[in-house]
Amino acid sequence: MQYNQISETVNDFSYPSPEDIENYSKKVGKGKIAPTIPKCPVCNIPSEEFKRHDVRKRQFFIPVQQIIQIVYCLLVRWRCPGCKKRIPQYPDFALPYKRYTLQTTLEYSAQYVENDSASYESVTRQHTIGYQKYPDDERQLSKSTIWRWVGTFGQMKNLSLRAHQLILQADPASFISRHLANLTVPARKHATNARKNLLIQCRKLLHLEAAYQNCFDISLFPNLATTSGFS
Repeated sequence: MQYNQISETVNDFSYPSPEDIENYSKKVGKGKIAPTIPKCPVCNIPSEEFKRHDVRKRQFFIPVQQIIQIVYCLLVRWRCPGCKKRIPQYPDFALPYKRYTLQTTLEYSAQYVENDSASYESVTRQHTIGYQKYPDDERQLSKSTIWRWVGTFGQMKNLSLRAHQLILQADPASFISRHLANLTVPARKHATNARKNLLIQCRKLLHLEAAYQNCFDISLFPNLATTSGFS
């Protein structure tokens, strides 16, 4: 089984524009978004039977020519008729509790974990994003934000496990297991074993995203990530 390196996968992402997000929000407001979640993770009822529960407004930060634009978007939540569970539906640009888009968080995380010489500070210097809410605003993307993004992806062990299993089911001859086992991070990037494991797990998820796309022509996000509880 062959698949692209993660840097190529990140560059292949179709980054949403503010207009893309606004158009999605309008569709939600008009009730034109159908449930796309495969099934209820609790009782396995297909999403075609879900009922619309409510909508929530979310704020997104969109980098446009290295300056953040703030866009508001409506996201829909569904209710399963069987177990009554409320299930949020995330579009392909959203992550739970993140204001930056999925594509931005993946790119910056990959810039750090895929480059042995990279530091959080060097990544923010090389890929500057400014806020400029007012003329003298000089704030930029913080290195601590990238630290948190890497940790978020590093905690998605259930998603990684499910993706790994599905790839092997589709291609039992795949060398993905050997490839993932060989992924490491430099010792200087972590002070504890816990952080080391998070960094390696983040790398694994990014490489699984590349392999999954090549295998199934679809991203892990949002559907498989949703049914895995983004964990």
